[in-house]
Amino acid sequence: MIPVSRKGALAIGMILWSCGGGAQPSPTVDPAIVARAAVAARAAAATPSPTPQPTHPYQVAFRADQVIIPAEEVPLAGYVLRDERVLPPYGWERRFYAGAGDTAFWWLIVEVQVYSAASRAQTELERIGCTATFSSTLAFRGEIRAEVVGDGAKACFYDYSENIGDWVYYTTRTRNVLVTVKVEGRFTNTQAEIAAQAVSLARHQLAIVDRVSPP
Repeated sequence: MIPVSRKGALAIGMILWSCGGGAQPSPTVDPAIVARAAVAARAAAATPSPTPQPTHPYQVAFRADQVIIPAEEVPLAGYVLRDERVLPPYGWERRFYAGAGDTAFWWLIVEVQVYSAASRAQTELERIGCTATFSSTLAFRGEIRAEVVGDGAKACFYDYSENIGDWVYYTTRTRNVLVTVKVEGRFTNTQAEIAAQAVSLARHQLAIVDRVSPP
């Protein structure tokens, strides 16, 4: 191999660039493809914590990102996966936003935690309070009645006094898996409508858990 100095290498590079006719025009790239690629890259770079060894054979031994709802299985049309991320200590979160079409709600967010034991998941469910904080003023924040799916559930309603959609946070569990669904309604949605959608999406997520890891 013939050694080449740094300046020599730079000179050779300049000659090659010149012979090549200079910079070529960049191809047009679809912004939607770039956005999807960015989400995929962030998800691939993230490493979820390994699921703790289950303490009972009927419990789920998969990681949270392996049992959370896939983007193509959202049971409502018009939603796109906007972001996903690791959710400590053993969880994963996916955020779906209203895209094109007549969507009934703004945001659908699904969070899944997989613990080592059903008792730990139950403890975490019982500890949950309606304590989420927001930068905007809330007219009401508190627990509401909602249909119970899974092995217990808790629903919180966040009513804004400003021109922002209201939210319902609905948490339930099955075996050692804790599921939280967050739905932001549009201005025309009632509390009952937002809560019903949160319950429906939670039920769908529980079914996916049982499909991937049958009890």
